Amino acid sequence: MANIHATVLAETPLIANITGTLGTITIHAPFYKSTSISMTKNGEYEGGGKRFDLPYGANGFEFEIREVMNCLEKGKTESDLLPLDFSLRSAKTVQQICDQNNLRYNLHPA
Repeated sequence: MANIHATVLAETPLIANITGTLGTITIHAPFYKSTSISMTKNGEYEGGGKRFDLPYGANGFEFEIREVMNCLEKGKTESDLLPLDFSLRSAKTVQQICDQNNLRYNLHPA
């Protein structure tokens, strides 16, 4: 079970929790550009568990850039880490969400 709550209508904690049968992973604020996560096993007290700091150097896109460079150097047209099919399915899901909520972006006016 995952729980992420974000809105422009109120100030929220901007954390993400993923809870499973063995414990919880917390993506620290702000979850959309977090540099740390914590893993807490069931039965451990709040604030216990293990914290992982995962800093990035610039804006977070350096990981994607590094993978593209790696693929290009190897003559690959698709990443094994994130295949094209996953990107296409993600774009389709986002479009379905937009359609269901009558959300339109005026990037290409008719």
